[in-house]
Amino acid sequence: MRGLDSSGSNTSTGNGKGKGEVISREDVTRAIGLLKPLAGYSVVPIGGIDFVRSVPRELDTDQSALLVIAATTGGRLTESRIRRELGWNDVRARQALEDSVMREGLGWVDEQDSERSVWLIASVEFEGQDLGGL
Repeated sequence: MRGLDSSGSNTSTGNGKGKGEVISREDVTRAIGLLKPLAGYSVVPIGGIDFVRSVPRELDTDQSALLVIAATTGGRLTESRIRRELGWNDVRARQALEDSVMREGLGWVDEQDSERSVWLIASVEFEGQDLGGL
């Protein structure tokens, strides 16, 4: 609740005293570390970016590779981009998106896009929100 007033608005003053205190990246990392024994939450570095894992499973190498690409595209992945950047064939790119990503609940399919794409929620940047580098 640090940094928020009773309405949920950010009241950060940066003075380091209770309400209005800035929540740092280290604060978030420490809090997630405290949750690890309860539900498997952890911070996982992939390709120089920290992701919060909220399910007690490891990401396989294909999922990790997709997250690295998605981090550079604002979360949007297409089969053609995966094939181009990772050198995978059609079957592996499709399998990684449909089976690994969609089955695990890491993203959703946008069939209205000009090229069918998948959005990975872990890599989507929300406009106007400073997530402190996480």
